[in-house]
Amino acid sequence: MEKSTIRVVRDEDFFGMARKLKILIDDKHVTDLKYNQGINIKVRPGLYKVQVKMDWCTCKPEEVQLDAGEEVELQVETGFDESIAKMFKQLYNLFFNASEFFTLKRQ
Repeated sequence: MEKSTIRVVRDEDFFGMARKLKILIDDKHVTDLKYNQGINIKVRPGLYKVQVKMDWCTCKPEEVQLDAGEEVELQVETGFDESIAKMFKQLYNLFFNASEFFTLKRQ
């Protein structure tokens, strides 16, 4: 059976530049993602729940349904570089709502 690909790309923002993000698929740590890097993860066709995590900060799970040979790309964002208002929202999330600190967006 032909494998499918989940590609995760990390945004170029200043938060955690020297730190790796953990990529979780179905609640299992599968690999790490460095600053300004993309990574391809080969999986069998099916439904997956993808998340990223750094310390206590994470994101809402993104469900990905893949057919054989299909590729989906997810962009990791923090929003720190967008605006002052977004930066303050992220500071709030950092301490009080860590499960929404990162965002995974389909490309």
